[in-house]
Amino acid sequence: MHSEISTLQEQALALGQEIKLGSENLKAEAQPKLDAVKAKLADLNKQLDEAKDVSASKWAEFKSGFETSSQDAKNSLMQAEAWISEKIAPTASTN
Repeated sequence: MHSEISTLQEQALALGQEIKLGSENLKAEAQPKLDAVKAKLADLNKQLDEAKDVSASKWAEFKSGFETSSQDAKNSLMQAEAWISEKIAPTASTN
């Protein structure tokens, strides 16, 4: 689980670097999308920290919730990547 979150965080950092390629207006528009992804990743980290205290009887429920949150973070990251690539790639290629 840690490695999955680490991978997502690395992708979010790379996305932040990509955002820097855009215009100021684009950066302003893209930053909230990246911030939302980062917030979801922070929530995943918090859930993972809480996993230590989950009893065996609650593990299945915890795991299901974590998987749902993880998929939500992945989807948000993919959507942000697609949106940013669509908006920034044409700008970057014309420079």
